[in-house]
Amino acid sequence: MTSNDNTPIIPPWYLSRTVWASIVAFLINIANQIGFHVDPFWSQSLPDYLLNISWGLSAGFAIYLHIRSKKAITKALATPSNGKSP
Repeated sequence: MTSNDNTPIIPPWYLSRTVWASIVAFLINIANQIGFHVDPFWSQSLPDYLLNISWGLSAGFAIYLHIRSKKAITKALATPSNGKSP
């Protein structure tokens, strides 16, 4: 994905399927080492479930923060301290 000026858009780490799959693989490995058997269905589909949950939580958190915000985002707040616009 790229933005309008062709710079790459890097999503937050918690929206990465690779990160969730790695976490699940790590947890399943630990569970197997201590004697728990994990059904292969869960080991393959759990990253997708966790990714969907993280999308929902991040959207809900963004809405919550927007509602709780006290100040509007204005050009004055985005101007550097030296007074010159970027």
